[in-house]
Amino acid sequence: MSEELGQLLKNLKLRRMLEIYEEQLRAAEKQDVSYSEFLTRLLRAQWHHRQETALEYRIRRANLPERWALETFPFNRK
Repeated sequence: MSEELGQLLKNLKLRRMLEIYEEQLRAAEKQDVSYSEFLTRLLRAQWHHRQETALEYRIRRANLPERWALETFPFNRK
């Protein structure tokens, strides 16, 4: 990755794309993926990362006493 590209990704706060760029580039070269598909993969990963980060933020802000999932929620508690 060029220094300029790395700096642009940092400035645009596209940290996830920065993290996976080299790995995705190698995979795209190996699979002979088009530029469009390569970019789509990077953007999809960035979008998923932002969704996960936003969810984690909202959960932390909720100040729940415990962290439950459907599997661990005490439905029988009264």
